[in-house]
Amino acid sequence: VVLSATNGGHFYTSGVINGVNVRFVVDTGASMISMGAADAARIGVDWSRGERGIASTANGQTVVTRVK
Repeated sequence: VVLSATNGGHFYTSGVINGVNVRFVVDTGASMISMGAADAARIGVDWSRGERGIASTANGQTVVTRVK
């Protein structure tokens, strides 16, 4: 797969999770997959039952919920 960067330098692609189309930002340095609560609910992921934790991002630390 070859992805081209947008004018802002980001890489995007599309995929399917649980039968629902999702647009992805590809972060070549990421060690996890993440999404917002609204997207999780839209594709049927019950994030409220996950394990809460802290993740380090380029903008500092943030609260996350880990689900499988």
